[in-house]
Amino acid sequence: MAGRGKEFLARLGERVVIGDGAMGSRLYELGVPLGVNYDHLNITQPGLVRQVHREYLDAGAELIETNAFSANRVKLAPFELADRVAEINRAAVALAREVAGQRAFVAGGVGPVPPTAGDAGLDELSEADIRETYREQIVALAEAGADLLILETFTDLRQIQLALTVAKESCDLPVVAQMTFPDGRRAPDGSEASLALRSLIALGADVVGTNCGRGVAKVLRAIEYLGQCIDAPLSAFANAGMPEQVAGRSLYLMSPEYFADAAERMVHAGASLVGGCCGTRAADIAAMAERIRGLKPGRRFARALAPGEAKLATAPPRPMPDFLARLRERTVVLVEMDPPRGTDMQRLLRGARALKEAGADAVTVGDSPLGTLRMDGMVVGSILERELDIPVICHLACRDRNLIGMQSLLLGAHALGIRSILAVTGDPAKLGDHPDATSVYNLNSIKLVNLIARLNGGHNHSGQLIGQPTAFHVGVAFNPNARNLASEVERLRRKAEQGADFVMTQAVFDAATMRRACEAARAAGVTIPIFAGIYPLVSSRNAEFLHNEFPGISIADEVRRRMASASPDRVRMAAEGIAIAKELIDAFRGCADGLYIIAPLNRPRAPVELLEYIRGRNGETE
Repeated sequence: MAGRGKEFLARLGERVVIGDGAMGSRLYELGVPLGVNYDHLNITQPGLVRQVHREYLDAGAELIETNAFSANRVKLAPFELADRVAEINRAAVALAREVAGQRAFVAGGVGPVPPTAGDAGLDELSEADIRETYREQIVALAEAGADLLILETFTDLRQIQLALTVAKESCDLPVVAQMTFPDGRRAPDGSEASLALRSLIALGADVVGTNCGRGVAKVLRAIEYLGQCIDAPLSAFANAGMPEQVAGRSLYLMSPEYFADAAERMVHAGASLVGGCCGTRAADIAAMAERIRGLKPGRRFARALAPGEAKLATAPPRPMPDFLARLRERTVVLVEMDPPRGTDMQRLLRGARALKEAGADAVTVGDSPLGTLRMDGMVVGSILERELDIPVICHLACRDRNLIGMQSLLLGAHALGIRSILAVTGDPAKLGDHPDATSVYNLNSIKLVNLIARLNGGHNHSGQLIGQPTAFHVGVAFNPNARNLASEVERLRRKAEQGADFVMTQAVFDAATMRRACEAARAAGVTIPIFAGIYPLVSSRNAEFLHNEFPGISIADEVRRRMASASPDRVRMAAEGIAIAKELIDAFRGCADGLYIIAPLNRPRAPVELLEYIRGRNGETE
């Protein structure tokens, strides 16, 4: 460990170390507009960055953090700066060192890496990708001469564990590892604060703590709690509360005296390193420094956690939906129909009634599939269940709602009686009939499964109690047609790991593809039921369209030849499509747990015929 790193840790053992304040919000106040890459300012406007560092040093800061929070290749890529990671981070350290000299420690700041990348934010990054992204930035900061590293504003425990592991592998600098606890006790991923920080200590963190969140009071609450549970040095970097809109600008209006009062209480609760996060300015750091300089952290009396204190509330058992309970008794068949494009539900009600009478075990309802506007699927599902007394699986896409809206919808759906959800990422809005609409994607399907599992555990995404837990059963999509089947299986494994209860596959048109996919899923440890997707083709043109233009579908050459041979006779083509579907039904029953029929053109006629075949062939009755 470098000499300055040892000195930093020794200083923490003697008295509190005073950190600096916010960089991004201060640059904004100085006129840097939103939409600019603030890390790139180390090169394009070094004078501004230097000015902010000097303000904090003059205010009494003993630790200056580099302007490098988002200086990793994933966050720099949208600005076409991905190949300048080392340059930007080296400049960040050089600017901080130039100002700090030997008067203050220089901490290399590292923020979280987004788990997805690409223009639409849908390209899932592997853990190997994320580790390498951290490694590139951390090595650059260490080689440029940082005294220590600060991992900050992490909301996901697994992410900070990866970053910390990489830091310890890549350099010998001390590491401060900080997570955000919005309510003072849990991270947004549901991790309990003391357990999360203990896991970071076990991985080698030298200092653990919290930053950002929902203001000074929440950070103080977290430190007062953690001071009783954690025996490692604690850090606290609170933001200046919630910003207010003043003349079109986001401004933080917290008083320096309020910040200083809270900082003093944090030190008495056990904090060894105290600074400011979003919205804090030099006046806040100056007031804090005057109040706490020379203080020693309060004496801590670590206590054992009470039984169950750090665990999620135990949810009551979820009643299993009928379509899952019947799997050992019969061939369970799910049938998909889309909501209406307008306000008239009558056609859909007639179709769903016909499916129920033919023996469908559940109806699945899409969520504006292909980004095309349709009636809300949760509303449709509630009406179908009420009017027809048939189980409904409501698709839920991540495209249209942010994290708050998604949870709000799920809570309302639960109140309406919806209990089965198919969690899908969803097709981008630009593909549909409203190309000017904006896709949200705060979540992907894996994260949505995790979110629903948390609600089922009685907590929302931020770890706050919701009262009575939800009781959803969650299905997920799986595409056996994927060119990279191993990657698709790995995604399915992760969905199952997050709490998925069943699987619905994309439509498949040959037995070997489905068998290979099911076997691969089982070999990967996926044990939840798999419903094999079947789409009864209606024409040769329909087959060619699906094969060439529909995402995720590949139709075997032999199937397309059979449909073409029946052309142009519509009756013959429809009959051939049914014949092919029946053959697939017989084949899929040998490798999948159930069947999932997609109604062609949203019409129930073909699924009804296939249901009659399934029930008649197997002698099954209701």
